[in-house]
Amino acid sequence: MKDGSDYSCLMVYFNDSIKNKLKLFIKSKGIKNLDQEGQSICDHVTIMYGIDENKPIKTKNALKEYDKLNISLSFEDFGLFKKDDYDVLIIKIKSNDLNKLHDIIKNNVKCSGDEYPDYKPHCTLAYVEKNKISEDDLKKWKPFSDVIITNKLVFSDKEKNIQIYFLVI
Repeated sequence: MKDGSDYSCLMVYFNDSIKNKLKLFIKSKGIKNLDQEGQSICDHVTIMYGIDENKPIKTKNALKEYDKLNISLSFEDFGLFKKDDYDVLIIKIKSNDLNKLHDIIKNNVKCSGDEYPDYKPHCTLAYVEKNKISEDDLKKWKPFSDVIITNKLVFSDKEKNIQIYFLVI
């Protein structure tokens, strides 16, 4: 297992109730999660991966531009990211707040590892065998109606040390 990475990231973590609901959904569909080194599932939405700094000094300062006390998000449809050897099952996230936070970090903090021009908030549910889940399966599955409100952000540094921050004005 890899102990660190080249970059830090900023995330929103789900509470245990939401994590358990997502894990139960995976289990109810008989989906087998492939073992991916160091990859967490069903527990967070990444706001920005690829942050160069290892200590969140600039990240924390940039967050002062966010003028709300909470982050609101909801689940949309299920989707797949196709990889060469496997697929990644995700649930898409709808959140103006996450989009705003992503833009704030992108515009104020050096993020050399940000390889994606478009931010697509999502939660990874499972790493699955290639072509095991079809587009028809995804269309049949109904997303959860939960609206999640949190004020907790998590900064994970290059060594995967976690620091928790709460939004304050």
